[in-house]
Amino acid sequence: MKFLWYKNISLSISKATFSTASNGYPNKLEPVVVYLDIEQNKYQIVRENKNKSGIYRWTNSISGKSYIGSSIDLGRRFSTYLSTHFLRTCKRGSIVYKALLKYGYSNFKFEILEYCDTTIILEREQYYIDTYLPEYNILTIAGAPSGYKHTKEAIEKMIARHLNRKNSEESKRKMSQAKGLKGIVTVTNLESGEIVEYCSLREAAQKLGTHHETLRRCIKSEKVFLEKYIITIISA
Repeated sequence: MKFLWYKNISLSISKATFSTASNGYPNKLEPVVVYLDIEQNKYQIVRENKNKSGIYRWTNSISGKSYIGSSIDLGRRFSTYLSTHFLRTCKRGSIVYKALLKYGYSNFKFEILEYCDTTIILEREQYYIDTYLPEYNILTIAGAPSGYKHTKEAIEKMIARHLNRKNSEESKRKMSQAKGLKGIVTVTNLESGEIVEYCSLREAAQKLGTHHETLRRCIKSEKVFLEKYIITIISA
């Protein structure tokens, strides 16, 4: 394993070592990246994984328990973990959220298990859940809400929605620049996992049935709008 120190970030990067199964996917795979100093370097971790899709794992260095998840934007997903207000108030009551609050970021490591295409992300997440049996995962079905298993058709629709969002990202950035805006407004639905982008706070507020100043205050205070939506602005 090769250790690197880059801009005061302590992390380890290992080459993937695996045997290939009949379906073409790895049977065993070491983490691509291991982040150790989360508290000090959390914002750079967000930047390094921005717009990258894949599977991640949180591991408690004290208890050894872990959580496995996936995201079409690992940087954006990790940023939600950085809000202690969100961790405290999220209605889903995730076990890993409670563990992060109890033990603190300094007692966890954050790993990227695999970078992969969005079309196979749920399948790959399921592979890792089945392989490592993470203790913090309440659900055993990747991408499913409590007590529910997505149908194949539902998964295909989710993937299509994510791909459409990704393909339209560049055109929306150009629209934002043309209008002289500071960035793209993203609205993340914590219940469905859906992420929608808008060219302005006014447009986002109109879709959510509220005033744009209300969303502006949520951004500044890092509050979750209606305990359901995370509002952020991404620089264009």
